[in-house]
Amino acid sequence: MATRFTPEIVVDRFQQTRCGRPIGCEDGSMRRHWAGGTDRLLAGRRFTCLFSDLDVPPASVIADAMAELAAAGSHTRLALTPRRDRRIWSADRQCPIAVHELPDSVAQDAPSGVLEYVRRLPGPRRPLTAHTSPRRLVLDLDHGLGDGRFAVDLTSALFAHCRGDSTPWVSQGDTPLALPQALFHVFARHPVQVAAVWRQVARIRSEPAVESGPTVPWSPSYAVTLTRVDAEAERAVNQWCRAHGERPGSAAVWLHLVRQALSTAGIAMTPRAIVAFDCRRYQPDGQTANANFMIGLDIPATLEEPISVLAARLLGLMVSGAPLAGMAVVSAKAMLGLAPDVAAPSVRRIGAPGVVMYSDMGLLTGLEVPWRAGGVRLATGLLDPAGPNAITVLNTRADDTRTLAISFHDNVFDRQVVERAAAALAEPMRILGEPTPSQ
Repeated sequence: MATRFTPEIVVDRFQQTRCGRPIGCEDGSMRRHWAGGTDRLLAGRRFTCLFSDLDVPPASVIADAMAELAAAGSHTRLALTPRRDRRIWSADRQCPIAVHELPDSVAQDAPSGVLEYVRRLPGPRRPLTAHTSPRRLVLDLDHGLGDGRFAVDLTSALFAHCRGDSTPWVSQGDTPLALPQALFHVFARHPVQVAAVWRQVARIRSEPAVESGPTVPWSPSYAVTLTRVDAEAERAVNQWCRAHGERPGSAAVWLHLVRQALSTAGIAMTPRAIVAFDCRRYQPDGQTANANFMIGLDIPATLEEPISVLAARLLGLMVSGAPLAGMAVVSAKAMLGLAPDVAAPSVRRIGAPGVVMYSDMGLLTGLEVPWRAGGVRLATGLLDPAGPNAITVLNTRADDTRTLAISFHDNVFDRQVVERAAAALAEPMRILGEPTPSQ
């Protein structure tokens, strides 16, 4: 068993630093890790995950399990220190992961309140910090460590180690050079796919928008609102699609519903959306990618077009391999220092329309956590919006319950307006114009 660290000791060791590293971690355990371009691009942004209702072990047990995962190797990524300006990241397997118990007043708050509390905590932030209560686990992650799939695998492994077990994610390592291998698998073996990518890119390309209007000083104010869609409402949406001769994927349906709900609530948006694609689908069988392996593509998504058109566009991009090609371009630019600056700006443009970034993780397969009997199963998160007028939507399903998390800055968008849109999503058939599938 790894050395036991209490939450208080973890905090004290982090507060006493030397050259950016906690004192007591200078024992020869440092390793070097070559950081991928996508990881470097996302380093510094935060991804705050919440899992509830759970039977959560004591914080000291969580700390032990975290220490074991970090010591297992850099493939678990817990020992890494993401740096956007560094090609080589340090990996210290012996430094403890900070684990804090949520204050009682916060632990009893609504899930959105818990997420906002953690994201708004002042002071320096470690790459990974865990916050616990008897019913909830919150992971405050540097996005450079990984994406939503990483968070799911990490959480499953964490609870496995809490009970003295493990998972293949820990024991089997990770695929080296995952992106080059996926590119070879898709494009070198099937060169015709390159032409398919160009055709798809030509269809979604647009001229860069020209921003105008006055600006005002601004600083981030992270907020999130959550809505749950029960199994009955989910079935009604599926029945509606079949009744109208449409068989679109879940991502297209819910992206359409999200944009309609935001618009009806009174939020002006651009006629495009940034949609996240998980590029693990392009890997050869048996290969893995623990690092960031999702990419957002900017695509047309007008409010007027039917769901079938949006679904065909998403399917065409996915089949062509365009997301994988896009990730390769973004990664290469980041490695060459040509990636755009993702630091939060100090000003915002008044009246700028909202930019929706949509990530649909679907059913969270492989999520093995100690769900509390009779509790509401929730796996969701606050994803840092990319700018003042960005709205990030995370769509997940745990068992038969869908949760949509809408992250935004509440000093740009009115919280009540966003909450009105979220409430509408709990009754998706009303957005589609039919209270019941039979009408």
